[in-house]
Amino acid sequence: MMRRTILFALLLTTALNVVRAQLPRLGTPVIRNFAKESYRGGTQNWGSLQGAEGLIWVANNQGLLEFDGLNWRIHPLPNRTIMRSLAQDDSGRIIAGGQGEIGLFEPGPNGQLQYNSLLDRFPVEYRKFEDVWDIVLLGHQLYFLASESLYSLDLSTQEPGYRLELPAEVMYLGTIRQASGLNQDQDRFRVLLQLKELGLFEMRSELLHGSGQSGQTQPSFSAAWKALHPSTRQLSEITAVLPSQDAELIVATLKSGMFKLDSAGLSPFAQADLEHQRTHRIYSALTMRDGRIAVGSSTGGLTLLDASGELLSRYTRRQGLQNNTLLSLMEDLSGNLWLGLDNGISMVAASSPYTRFYPDDELAGTAYAIKVFEGHLYCGTNNGLYALSLELPPDQRNFTRVPGSEGQVWSLSVIRDQLIMGHHEGAFLVRGGSLTRLAPQTGVWTFLELKGKSESDEDRLIAGSYSGLISFVWLDGWAYQGPIEGFEESSRFLASDEQGAVYIAHPYRGAWRAELQGQNIERLSYLGQEQGLPSNLGIQLYAVWNGVVFSAERGTWVYDPEKDQFNPHPILDTMLGRKEPIRRLMASEEGDLWYAIGPEVGKISIDDKGLYKTSRKVAFPELSAELVGGFEHIEDPPGPDVFFATDRGVIQYSPVSEQSGPDRAAKPKVLLRRVEVSGRKDSLLFNGAGYAHLYEPPLLPARIKGIRFGFASTEFQHPGRMSFSWMLEGFEREWSAWSEKTEKEYTNLKPGDYVFKVRTQNMDGQISEASSFEFSIAAPWYASNLARTLYALLIILGLVLLVVLPQRRFAKDKAVMADEQERTLREQQERHMEQEASRQQEIMKLRNEKLQGELAHQNGQLATTTLHLVQKNALVVRLREDLEKLGKLNDADERRKAIRHILSALNDDERLDEDWGHFAMHFDKVHADFLSRLRDRYPQLTPRDHKLCAFLRMNLNSKEIAPLLFISVRGVEISRYRLRKKLGLDAEANLTDFLQGI
Repeated sequence: MMRRTILFALLLTTALNVVRAQLPRLGTPVIRNFAKESYRGGTQNWGSLQGAEGLIWVANNQGLLEFDGLNWRIHPLPNRTIMRSLAQDDSGRIIAGGQGEIGLFEPGPNGQLQYNSLLDRFPVEYRKFEDVWDIVLLGHQLYFLASESLYSLDLSTQEPGYRLELPAEVMYLGTIRQASGLNQDQDRFRVLLQLKELGLFEMRSELLHGSGQSGQTQPSFSAAWKALHPSTRQLSEITAVLPSQDAELIVATLKSGMFKLDSAGLSPFAQADLEHQRTHRIYSALTMRDGRIAVGSSTGGLTLLDASGELLSRYTRRQGLQNNTLLSLMEDLSGNLWLGLDNGISMVAASSPYTRFYPDDELAGTAYAIKVFEGHLYCGTNNGLYALSLELPPDQRNFTRVPGSEGQVWSLSVIRDQLIMGHHEGAFLVRGGSLTRLAPQTGVWTFLELKGKSESDEDRLIAGSYSGLISFVWLDGWAYQGPIEGFEESSRFLASDEQGAVYIAHPYRGAWRAELQGQNIERLSYLGQEQGLPSNLGIQLYAVWNGVVFSAERGTWVYDPEKDQFNPHPILDTMLGRKEPIRRLMASEEGDLWYAIGPEVGKISIDDKGLYKTSRKVAFPELSAELVGGFEHIEDPPGPDVFFATDRGVIQYSPVSEQSGPDRAAKPKVLLRRVEVSGRKDSLLFNGAGYAHLYEPPLLPARIKGIRFGFASTEFQHPGRMSFSWMLEGFEREWSAWSEKTEKEYTNLKPGDYVFKVRTQNMDGQISEASSFEFSIAAPWYASNLARTLYALLIILGLVLLVVLPQRRFAKDKAVMADEQERTLREQQERHMEQEASRQQEIMKLRNEKLQGELAHQNGQLATTTLHLVQKNALVVRLREDLEKLGKLNDADERRKAIRHILSALNDDERLDEDWGHFAMHFDKVHADFLSRLRDRYPQLTPRDHKLCAFLRMNLNSKEIAPLLFISVRGVEISRYRLRKKLGLDAEANLTDFLQGI
């Protein structure tokens, strides 16, 4: 009976018109926490709402908080009191109630949010009240609860407000929107009032839809309100009243729990959660758009119930909230729940299809394998294998580690209705919460079932291990056979083709094709670049669509064993592309294909149309970069739920319906939050209140240095994944590239009219409508119309002066210039003649010097030549005479004596003494009286020393001097040594350089 009731309620609920997911939501959705340090306000937050622009408004201890998805602002009340309640009218104005204060926040000049108090609209006797706890706005009629009294004010007139005369103290004031039948256009509002000990009342429809009542025409209590069921008198303080599909109302009380109210009276609601509700007290509750009921408690956190009251999930500090005390609840347009906490604010993405859980709890390890099997969810992590019964109620759903599974789990496979685990310690059968080892080997990656080729062949199970393949045979269970000989590579990826051949891939060593025969490999072929793959690195393989698909550094490939070559996959290569390496392909039990390409994760859905099939590719941006790199794993059991193994636990994807995927995400929205100019004094043009394009375009002075725009997107789940693009019309012609920056500044803009536009894009690729801001920059004073007129007058005057004055001075200057030119010409001629004479004298002088130098040089050469000829001729004459004498001698002894005489004559240096005078004379001519000066300075030198000095002055070396002095080279060296001593030279001085200087 209970199941039928639940199903009926779900069918009637618009947002849940499709059967719920078969599996419970196990994890926690995205939770964003905002501490008081981040929003810079008080600790407690008493109410919240979402404005028409998408902004979040929160009633805080220190005023009104405003949040645009990125930044917080605070707007205090004039008396700096606590703000307790909020409402919004059709024009977007915020009605705020605080301690002894009620008023309106509305846009002012330049988008500044301004507060206007409504206290002066009430008579003096009605102005003294305490906290305004509840506010109800019906059109232009305002009702609020303060000091246990009900007040009313017509915002459309200037008539004074008043306090309603009621028979008892007011405990609760609220309104609900409830559908009339299945037509959502016929929704109606109901205003409800709880009076102490008198029960729950509803405002009569004639007042509800009227124009309001003034103080003079205030109806009686019985004429304005009608009582609901008498049983409501027994209710304790009501904290929320919610619409219901199978009852009139759902009433939440502070201390007694929740009740259904129908024509028969009150009955318990959410009976299973009653004890929790009474223990922790209900502070707030609301019905979400998808039919779920959110309940906030004093110390028990947030509870989500289905439409029948069954517990769905509970979120406390353990799941990520800042604290467990919820003062207020609000659902935004994206289905996020905003929790006003006793200390801080939390946002729970309760309507997101994505939740995260950690099977190993506080260890928060990496998940590698997931499998749904026999009513349990198994998760293999780096800390072991964990199991959870899916049939337990939410409060009892806890993962437990399977004993003996400690350590790294690599894979989980269901084969022949048996769950088999690949583990660092080996292969194990998982059964009834315990493990059974299947093989003695350690380090098993994965498993592959091989069907027998004939009835006589046995079915086999092949396990890929760290060091090759392991074989099992089916004998009413998998029985260990042993390792397969002939292959010892790590076998992380396994698949088989229709012929029974086994394909093995290693990410860094390539791929192989093995044909098995018993426990041996009959034929082993290496597959890689030679067969057509881009390279031998990064090769992986997958069993997809009854075939084996390979991925490499780019593209998807299929192997043709007959031709021994790889070919691009005819379908996947086109759909998935070749830009990035494919990290993983995984086929679901329903035939869909999951893929991971770079950071992108998505699915290729196959739709069977009968005669043909269609496919569509859907990306899941929320999963970008979430999967474990190199070990990507996706579990897609029958039904809509999908589990993703990540390095931070497991992500569960639970869409509400088949069409509620990423392509149905709400269109993003962008808001201009601040516009300011910089110059001599910075000024604010727009501060975010209202719509920027509705304000009068400002005219900015030319002296501004720049203009800066700040913007934001009201995306609260993943604000960091929003990107922005902008364009300044009048300055730019194209939109900028997408960027995560939320500010843009322009400097040195020229005078003119401009329109700044900005848009945002979410991670689904959806682009928002552009927000714009118009402005103009005035021309500088020197470019104004008056300045241009003055410029024209000055130009005309200048032209007149330029024509008249030159004509008057032309005649006078003409005569002066003629005289000046004649005088200048004469002076130039005189200077030319003087310069010409000076040049001729200089030329003659240079010619004389050149001739003298050439004459001196020729005389020196002549003297040197004469010196050599004289010396040579003298020696020749002597030798001729001696040889003539030698020819006249007949006696051999005499000849020998004559020869010896000639030789001794050649060795005798004194024979040249009579020619030395001639040599010295010519030498002094060439070398400027060198020998004379040498004799004067050093009289102790001998004639032989003079000769040596002369030869050294001529730069002759010892070898050349020896025959001239008729001595040996050794004798020359000795003579040089003696000469140095006579001249008084030390060992470091150069003798030749010294003689050159005399």
